[in-house]
This record gives sequence, C-alpha cells and structure tokens, in this order.
Amino acid sequence: MRGGAPPLPEGTGPACAPGYGGPARIGNAAAVCGHVYLALKNRPIWIGDSSCRVPAACCWPGHLPAGEVRDQVAMNIDWFPTLLDLCGLDASGIDVDGASIVPLIRDGAAASPHDVLHFDFERQWAVRRGDWKLICNAIDVLPNDRNKTLEGLYLTNLKIDRTESENLIDRYPEKAQELLALRRAYEASLGKDKE
Repeated sequence: MRGGAPPLPEGTGPACAPGYGGPARIGNAAAVCGHVYLALKNRPIWIGDSSCRVPAACCWPGHLPAGEVRDQVAMNIDWFPTLLDLCGLDASGIDVDGASIVPLIRDGAAASPHDVLHFDFERQWAVRRGDWKLICNAIDVLPNDRNKTLEGLYLTNLKIDRTESENLIDRYPEKAQELLALRRAYEASLGKDKE
C-alpha cells in the first residue's frame, strides 16, 4: 500500500491481504483491498473479469519486493500454498488446490502458475485460458437487483473486449468448443475425486 501503511516491526512474518472487503489488517500489516468493477461497464457480469478482478497486497520487509505491482492472473485458492511456501512448509502429500505465487510476487516477469482457470458460482461457471473466457449462464447485474441470466454460453476475449459486453461465440465457435472441452475435463476430474 502506498502512502500510509505503518512500518512492520522487525521479525514480522509474511502478511497477505487477498480478496474482497474494505480496509484489511493482517497481523501488523495494513492493506487496502476490495472488490472492484474496473469501471469497465455499468453492469458487470457477475462472473465476468470486471467483477472477478480483485486487488491484493503482500508485505514482508526484507523478503519480498516493496512498492511493486503485478498484473498476472492468480486466484484466491493460491494464497494457502503461497503462505506455506513463504513459511517454508512442505505441502507434499496434501491435496492442495491452487499454486504458490511466490515466484510471481518476487519477479514481475514471472508467468502466472495457471494455464487454465475455472470459476463456479451458483448456476454460472466460467473457464478461462489466456485472454479467452467461456461463461455459462452468466448473470448480468442490473440496477435494483433486477439481474438477468444470460442463458447458455457466452464467449469473451479480454484483449479484444475488456468490458465483456459482446458475445463472440458466433465469430469464434472453435474457441468456444476448445474451452468447453476444458470445462468438461474439469467436471470429470471433480467426479473422480468424489468417488
């Protein structure tokens, strides 16, 4: 956090403030984090990039870079393995969702640990690979809680249209099928875990 974060006492461990909410305080680290809509459109799709993009802050003087910004993709499920990694704890033998983002935190040129991301919320789901995202049953957030479900599949490309305001499925049907196959494989992997 720039301008106003109190200094951390010597010997303080890593502090991370991921996710939604207002000002957050973890241990002796102060951070401001919250849900943002990026002012991309007046009505964000609930599972769209404009409502999934959430700032986070990390602080560990002497161990992590300070005053830097990262734009690589990570998820909330990455924080647990990241904290294990920062604390030097071994997670082998434990089925841990997510991946450590310590390399990304330490090096702004590091790649995201994710080639593909999956999102689920109620009847909605999305799969993202690179700039492409396929959303099913997206909820279009409207004023006065008059939300509308966009039934079926909705394809977006964040490089072409960061606002996700146009469904590209008719222009890029092969990309939709590629992402749908990734989703089906993901669903199958979850079924195997339940057996």
